[in-house]
Amino acid sequence: MAGEIVGGVLGSGVVGAFLGAYITTRVVVYRIGQASTGPPAYQVMGRLVSVVIPTLMEEEYLPKLLETIRNQTYQPIEIVVADSSPPPSSDETLEICQAYKAKYIFVPKLNLPHARNVGAMEAQGEILVFVDADCLFTPTYIQDVVAALDEGYVLAHGADPVAEGVFFPAASLMLRSWLKPKAYTTGRGIAIWKSAFNELGGYDETLDPTKGFREDLDLGKRVRQKYGSKAIQLLRTSYLGESARRIKYLGTAEWNRVRGVRGSKTIPI
Repeated sequence: MAGEIVGGVLGSGVVGAFLGAYITTRVVVYRIGQASTGPPAYQVMGRLVSVVIPTLMEEEYLPKLLETIRNQTYQPIEIVVADSSPPPSSDETLEICQAYKAKYIFVPKLNLPHARNVGAMEAQGEILVFVDADCLFTPTYIQDVVAALDEGYVLAHGADPVAEGVFFPAASLMLRSWLKPKAYTTGRGIAIWKSAFNELGGYDETLDPTKGFREDLDLGKRVRQKYGSKAIQLLRTSYLGESARRIKYLGTAEWNRVRGVRGSKTIPI
């Protein structure tokens, strides 16, 4: 009898948690929609922020991301696109950048940390925000991470759940918001002082993601080593949504299909 009661309580707790996560993901999707369809109700002004976006054949995703950047509650924002696409994709990406007044840089070397570093080198802002092209910001995201840096943190980032589908978004929200360690600094939405980024030497370009390395997690590790364990802030209620293109069957990535292939080598996006 006691076991049945405990099981019932645990079961209802799991159902309640999933329901709460599902409702939250619907709010996140709604907020992304706000940033995708028009300017915010207010804007705050501060120091220049540069959003760095590495791209490889991202014409389908890039305009949607740039729209959510244009409609942020924070200004001013500089957009830097570091593109490694072959023609005609590179030409289309350049046209998209021109339409959104983004700085376009062609990066012939197919290496994701290198593209991030090249974009950061060209950026003029005091603060760098790194994001993948298949992500979408909620309206206050950049305002939130900048506020965290102004409080004294070296690196700040929000939660990055998948924002497509029904079941997986809720599960990913629990993992990437509620249970996410603050040190887990992916390339989706981190903000860092440019001075600190330069002191650290940027992303380690020898950590090729196609060989299983995580150059984004390594950057967070080096931030903690140099500036202390309290240098990173995770904002669990500030969201950007990631597309489901890398996800299949509860998280198995279709690397060859979604990340692009050159010869026999899989290239990360």
